[in-house]
Amino acid sequence: MASKKVNLVNSMGYGKTWQLWIAGGLMASAGSLYAWSAMIPAIRESYSATTEQAGMVFSSAILAFTIAVILVPRAGRRLQGLRGGGIIGAAGSVFLGLSAVSPNYSVFVVSFGLGFGAASGGIYIVVLDIAGRAQRPILFVPVMVAAFGLGSALFGPLLRLLVGAGGGLASLSAVAAPLVCASALALALEKRAVAEIQRTEAEPRGMKIADRHRVLLLWLIFCLGSMAGLMTLGLASSIVEVRGASVLLSSATLAGIAVGNTAGRLAVGFLAQWMLPQNILAGAAPIIALGIAVAWHSSIPAIVGAGLVLIASGYGLVASGIPALTREMFGSARFGRVFSLIFSAWGVAGLTAPWLAGWIFDQWGDYRFAFFLALGATVLASVLSLALVRIQRRRRMS
Repeated sequence: MASKKVNLVNSMGYGKTWQLWIAGGLMASAGSLYAWSAMIPAIRESYSATTEQAGMVFSSAILAFTIAVILVPRAGRRLQGLRGGGIIGAAGSVFLGLSAVSPNYSVFVVSFGLGFGAASGGIYIVVLDIAGRAQRPILFVPVMVAAFGLGSALFGPLLRLLVGAGGGLASLSAVAAPLVCASALALALEKRAVAEIQRTEAEPRGMKIADRHRVLLLWLIFCLGSMAGLMTLGLASSIVEVRGASVLLSSATLAGIAVGNTAGRLAVGFLAQWMLPQNILAGAAPIIALGIAVAWHSSIPAIVGAGLVLIASGYGLVASGIPALTREMFGSARFGRVFSLIFSAWGVAGLTAPWLAGWIFDQWGDYRFAFFLALGATVLASVLSLALVRIQRRRRMS
């Protein structure tokens, strides 16, 4: 048993158990970005913001997150590995501190939306790159993606309760503290780790036309398949409270959403031992569509919350399935760069879905039309996922 553990851990680019734990701690702290909707009441109270403006904060965070995911893999070795995660995490801690004392809405958008959003994105791609170089990336990549979702499960309910108790923007200190600790550990101990990520494969330059087509298909599936999930993560507390949910039920819904999202992400790592990643993706869309139907048509707050949990669970499968499939298609050497391009689809979805849903609510006073649009995007994602299954089957047979 002991030798198995050593072999498993030594297959990582870093090779020590504590290094993997620190990377997971950074990932969970970065995932607190998904707990954003718990802060909406504080934003409204502090800045007299509309629902559209609250959604814009999350959308700006998604944009900054996406830009960081694209740029960090191209920024050189200094921002790779635990050292890079520690540097980026330290910057994110500073931005969270500024967010907690922001004097106006514009400063909050810059410090939380752009600053902390970018830091979360940088940590996300750094940790995934470490996991993608494991001997068993089909397991480690989804586990690290699940660690990101775990941040929402941990911090979402906590932030909502703190805000409900009158903590306001200062509640963000509950997120800053663990990020400071994880970043400090990464920076203090990184010299004991491998100095550079070992590259066992040469990084091919350029991309064949067939590869570009597959990247585009993955991009579209990720974008359309993420719309409902990101709308839910960005505006969950508002959606259930509009239907009459109490603060306690809202907090419980946020906890359920976070757990469902995390469970969906983690499930990919284990399902992939028996199923192909593309088949897992194809199964995610029906779960999301069912959740949309439940939340769309029910007027009972608890049932609406249950529908949102289903959406988040299906979205978790998409969030882990896409990087797992990207790693399988393009290999470890190209994973970081290729996935950073595909991840821009998530940025497009995150930039549009929460903002558009918030705008719809401000115009009509409910989220029904937003659910209709989310269902349309999910159906399109399902069609494309089935097409991808057929394409991959043909490639294996040829």
